[in-house]
Amino acid sequence: HLPVAIVVASTIAMLVVACRADDSPSPSPAPSTPTSASIIDWVDFIRPDGITYLRAAPPSTVGTADLGPEFGRVLFNVSKNVTDPSYRAKDGDSANLDSGTAVYTVGDYAPSFRLTARRDGRLLLYEADSNPRARRGSDLLDIGGRVEHIATESAVDGRELVVIDDPRRWSRW
Repeated sequence: HLPVAIVVASTIAMLVVACRADDSPSPSPAPSTPTSASIIDWVDFIRPDGITYLRAAPPSTVGTADLGPEFGRVLFNVSKNVTDPSYRAKDGDSANLDSGTAVYTVGDYAPSFRLTARRDGRLLLYEADSNPRARRGSDLLDIGGRVEHIATESAVDGRELVVIDDPRRWSRW
């Protein structure tokens, strides 16, 4: 068994010598990177009472005649204060409205569906995008008695692809 032990010891010695013979420099540690802030392009939202509202696309506007009672106030402007892309919006947050901005109900719409706020002298319309308490479409969209038809339009040419014009079909939402 002695010759086997010598062969094994010789092999190990050659490997150690071969590893030490490599004069290549060891990898240097990665240079430290300066801390940087992320730039986030926030979607225009407000979040009171657990519901996230997104700003309705223009030309959706609200007139002062549609202005209802004050619903609440913005507590925190995320676009001016948050650089962490994993930040989760909290009640009272807004992307573009300053802290202290009043948020109002809109006419006779349910506040769980529509709200409005003033920015730069204009009333902006916000509509519910997500509501953790909604179980049906009608819990999210206050459209009962206000809709003539629902249509899906082509993004290519604006042509109506699907039209639902029977109120009994959308009332089941």
